[in-house]
Amino acid sequence: MTFNLNNINTPGTMANYFCQLLSNRKTIGCLYDELDKANILRSDGKIGYFKFTYPDIGSKTYNTLELILLNNDAQADSLADLFADLTLDNVVKIFFAGRGQIGGLYCARQGGLEFRTTSATRFFNFTNPYQGFINVTPSTVRVSFCDILKIDNQCGNRPAANIFAGL
Repeated sequence: MTFNLNNINTPGTMANYFCQLLSNRKTIGCLYDELDKANILRSDGKIGYFKFTYPDIGSKTYNTLELILLNNDAQADSLADLFADLTLDNVVKIFFAGRGQIGGLYCARQGGLEFRTTSATRFFNFTNPYQGFINVTPSTVRVSFCDILKIDNQCGNRPAANIFAGL
């Protein structure tokens, strides 16, 4: 499916969804980084702490083991159960469950920054990991790194907002 940048402010579109995910990049990306650090600390027999805050949901300090367990639960719990009760723990699990696609989007953004001086066009295939709960049209797109950077330029500095608002 082609990607339309003209509907970036239209709810329910993939461009608007990307805008929301990119404006939350620091929050969600930091959560992913902290999980990686938690796994390293655990393997060294150490404990660390991470404070996670999400707009309109809450704030909590997690220790290393709690983050790892939430990630494990995210792989086992159903998205329907998680979306039915949007507690902070469930929001963390939802982000861990979508890490493949959302983390890929953030990597494609970084790749766009690194490859923007080359003439080659690179693409990222994104499938909404939460389709059925956060519905966007289309649910899968092939988007160029350049288009990801254009959205990031418009949305990346917006304050993080709750992507679950209105569910």
